[in-house]
Amino acid sequence: QLDQEQIKAVSVAALLHDIGKLAIPEYILNKRGVLTPEEARKMRMHPQFGADIISNIKFPYPVAESILSHHERFDGQGYPRGLYGKYIPLGARVVAVADTFDAYLADRIESKETLEGAMRLLWDGSGTAFDPDVVRVWEKIYSEVVVWPSNPESDQHTGIQRAKSELKMLESLTHSIAGLTSVQDIFFT
Repeated sequence: QLDQEQIKAVSVAALLHDIGKLAIPEYILNKRGVLTPEEARKMRMHPQFGADIISNIKFPYPVAESILSHHERFDGQGYPRGLYGKYIPLGARVVAVADTFDAYLADRIESKETLEGAMRLLWDGSGTAFDPDVVRVWEKIYSEVVVWPSNPESDQHTGIQRAKSELKMLESLTHSIAGLTSVQDIFFT
């Protein structure tokens, strides 16, 4: 069962999940195109670096495990440990969905179509990359939180509107899981 501290842990992990990239050379982080095998190996170390950094901070709740596992895949093909399904910490499964959604939007002009494309990407990875229950909850919250401007000629969000929407989605998701024992419980509430 998730309590308030665990909900806070998910929120903190979402904010700090890529802190391990501080240990990755800048030329790798900024490289355009495909990484070499050695560059990819170094990049794949950022979850471990992040967990190591965070484990030295005395949070009143566990954060490091979600940071370590945010690149695990629901089908077990992720890294760094090859965890699968419910063996991946719930916080990491939530962060994976939020991170992918955000990454899809990062270099695009935000519009209703772009947001729908981000949701399609999550559904395409549902059951393989992502926990299908977390994707369902994300979509439910996304459809309740994202509000488009009333002016139909301007269906684009500003950066501030987008940040507010993403924060509301993450807050709604973490509050939705309070007191529930599984993602399945969340979906059916």
